[in-house]
Amino acid sequence: MATHRDNLRAARPSGPGLLALAAFAVTVALFGAGCPASYPACETDKDCHTKEFCVANKCQQCRDSNDCPAGQACKANKCEPIPGYCRSKADCPANQECIASKCKACANDKECPGGQHCVKGTCSAKKPCKSDNDCPQDEDCVNGFCTKEKAPEAKPTPELEPLPLRIWLLTPITRPLPSSSGPPELPGLIAASVWTASAIG
Repeated sequence: MATHRDNLRAARPSGPGLLALAAFAVTVALFGAGCPASYPACETDKDCHTKEFCVANKCQQCRDSNDCPAGQACKANKCEPIPGYCRSKADCPANQECIASKCKACANDKECPGGQHCVKGTCSAKKPCKSDNDCPQDEDCVNGFCTKEKAPEAKPTPELEPLPLRIWLLTPITRPLPSSSGPPELPGLIAASVWTASAIG
């Protein structure tokens, strides 16, 4: 019986042998679990920061444009603003429309909302026209657009008074006083005046 107990004690490690065995066990456990990757290197999305994705073993902002907020697109795994992006016409210049979330000039009526009309690149509620025939029955063509507002009436040209009345108004009704003196005679023409009078008499 004593011999069996002595064999069990001899089989148990003690001292330095026990420490070496513990170190070996720790080493095996570390290699079995694998060392964590150093950021931005990654194996899964869990190795990255919030709102980042593991793409080709590297933490990136996006995989595609669906990972980016509105108004941005994924380029080279980074979210960048989309040039000319808009949510409404208020985000665009005065001469452009917000079409498919991008500011640009309209090309036809189909790109305008609510039945509006595309006029020179912008959407207008007024329909362009050339004559009243282009407009509904209850509208008129005014300044190139159909409208229910009537065109301002032109002022009539004032009529002139009848010709005899104007002549009568301009005809003097008094005779000027008799002239008491004639026009001055030039010295060189006195003789000619006398001769002309004698010849006539």
